[in-house]
Amino acid sequence: MVAAVLSVAAVVACKDNPNIDGSKVAASAATCPDVCNRLVALCGFAPSDCTDDDAGGYCDVNLADDTVLTCMATAASCQDAWDCPNATPPDDDAGDESSTDDDASPGDDGATTDDGATE
Repeated sequence: MVAAVLSVAAVVACKDNPNIDGSKVAASAATCPDVCNRLVALCGFAPSDCTDDDAGGYCDVNLADDTVLTCMATAASCQDAWDCPNATPPDDDAGDESSTDDDASPGDDGATTDDGATE
C-alpha cells in the first residue's frame, strides 16, 4: 500500500523536461502568452512575469516586435529563441537601386589623381 502511494506521488511530482533542441516543441502563435509558454517547453523557463493582462510583462515590454515574436515562436531550439531579439532585422530594401554602396570609402569616386593614385 505504501509503495503504491509513493508511486502515485512520484508520478504527480514529475514534470516534463525542457526540449532544448526544439524537436518536440511545436511552433506557436506569435503572441507573448504563446511565446512564453513555448520558452518554458524549450528552455525549462521563461522570464519571471513573462506576460500579464496589463501588457506590462517582460515579453510585452521587451519582445513585442512582430519580427522577434515570430522568430521566437518558430525557433528551432532554446538558444535560437533567445538569439531572436539580437537578430538583425531583415533588409527590406535589399536590391533597391537607391541604396548606397557601403564598401566605398568617403570621397572614393574611382577617379585618379594627376599622379595616378585612385581617390
